[in-house]
Amino acid sequence: MHIINIGTPLHENKVSTITHTDFFSEITFIDAEMIFWDVESSYKHFQGSENWDNVCKKSDFDYMKTLIMNRKNELNEFFKMGRTLIITSPIFHKYSYSFEDSKGSSYHDFIECLEIIKPQIDKVSGKNIEPSKKDIFIDFYNKTKQFFSYSFKIINSKGQALMYIKDTKWIFRSYCATYSGHIVPHKTDVISRPNLHINL
Repeated sequence: MHIINIGTPLHENKVSTITHTDFFSEITFIDAEMIFWDVESSYKHFQGSENWDNVCKKSDFDYMKTLIMNRKNELNEFFKMGRTLIITSPIFHKYSYSFEDSKGSSYHDFIECLEIIKPQIDKVSGKNIEPSKKDIFIDFYNKTKQFFSYSFKIINSKGQALMYIKDTKWIFRSYCATYSGHIVPHKTDVISRPNLHINL
């Protein structure tokens, strides 16, 4: 299996070849059978990424928007092939820009690449969890459950339930089916285990 890894501490194993790259490299996503992406590692490419509100040239903004849309098109093709994107830091920030050389403003947000809706969450914490009874990622859960904890519950999930706070209806992990593929959020400390082999 060929995996493209963007910013996570993923280790190679006997059954996988891993290409480490960044979100805006020239390496095409459709070359991968699976992608691991630490979203927060990619914000460094945004101009003024230390701030939520920024001023830039309209041409610089348009160039970055084009790169984002190019990746969106690649990801759509990737999902149509039935492949899986693992997001290890599913935190999406909106960076606002006003233009120094023209009127108007706009924003960049990596969630635009995925055509999904941000869920509403409440902050809670604990470790007692259970998988969905229809969980297609049951192999992943069985091999990693000792590493899981939660720091929030999802109030209005737009995806399919993946894991619950035990004996409740509260979801703390969900996944999205998109085209024929999947978007799955998981913590970095789980996928970084060097001897962990997971079949998705």
